[in-house]
Amino acid sequence: MSHSKRLINDFLETIQSWKDWISFNYIEIIHVRQGVLTGIELETRCQLAVLLEKIRRCEADEKEMVELLDKFNV
Repeated sequence: MSHSKRLINDFLETIQSWKDWISFNYIEIIHVRQGVLTGIELETRCQLAVLLEKIRRCEADEKEMVELLDKFNV
């Protein structure tokens, strides 16, 4: 999760000096995508919390957590 956030934040930092020459439409698209990623991150964190509880109660396998995290990175 932090890797994806770091990538988009690095990209935003890179374009900051070019902001005056980049179309507002592109800036808006970037910020919308950032919001979408934040929503996905929140949903994934909630799913991880539930999954951790299930793993502690031996109701789920750790492989499910790996699959969930792999889906997030896609």
